[in-house]
Amino acid sequence: VDTGKLQDTEELKAVESAEQEEPEPSPGFSIADLAWQLTTNHSMSQDDILTKLREAMPELDPTRGSHALLSQAGERERSESACLSVIALVSNSFEDFTKPQAEKGRLQQIQWRRLRKIVEWCQPEVTEMHTVLVLLAIRSLGKSKRITQQLPAHARRPEQALAYLMKNVKNVVPSINGLSEEAQDLIFNILEVNEVFNLAQMLQGENVAGSLLQLQGIIADKGPEVFRFYILFLLGFVSSLAGGNGSRFMNSNNAEAVITGIQCLMHVLDSKPAGCYWTFFMRRAEQ
Repeated sequence: VDTGKLQDTEELKAVESAEQEEPEPSPGFSIADLAWQLTTNHSMSQDDILTKLREAMPELDPTRGSHALLSQAGERERSESACLSVIALVSNSFEDFTKPQAEKGRLQQIQWRRLRKIVEWCQPEVTEMHTVLVLLAIRSLGKSKRITQQLPAHARRPEQALAYLMKNVKNVVPSINGLSEEAQDLIFNILEVNEVFNLAQMLQGENVAGSLLQLQGIIADKGPEVFRFYILFLLGFVSSLAGGNGSRFMNSNNAEAVITGIQCLMHVLDSKPAGCYWTFFMRRAEQ
């Protein structure tokens, strides 16, 4: 199936038409500007942040965005949740992060401090914030069956599908046009890493120590900057699993496994993979 055929299908034509008609963001405002404001401690309400995210990234528009036109309302909500969660983490806004959580079982302050330590380790600056927000906004478009059933056989897995859209059908993921070539390469690298290693499977005990060995190999090849960005992406992605304006998922119960798992991953380059793997399960058993 070639790109021309893909663009002629009813669903993607609708997406492309809507994106082409989408008004440009107001002069001087872009997702890069938002990333700058967030990384320089610029005060902004969560409602304002969400409005700006939708304005700056057309994929998130509730009626005319790619998610909406592909009937992915749930995925759009999780994409917004991921963006809001990583923004709250970087901005040190505990209230925004835990806004959708019930008071009973709410994330504990000690857990929040541990999450913030992970964010500090990631060292996100403006470029990384811009890039991770775009990735979190478009990631789940690679899961759309309306898209993947029209792609070549080699590009039907979610990560491969998203990479294909970024290279060949950019109107479906227009936010990438504001990224530099280096930032787009960073996303391609993360998609490759995500194909090799699945954090959710590790948290549920569904993979083996060999999975961490594979992760170690690809991270050693791609470098520490890619690894830090990968961890930042994981924080946003996992936080969004249950949606919400903030993170409904990362409550006191779920956070322990996530924090412990990510802390173990952070040592994958300077420790033996089997040691990281079993350390995670030993710590989980103690909790």
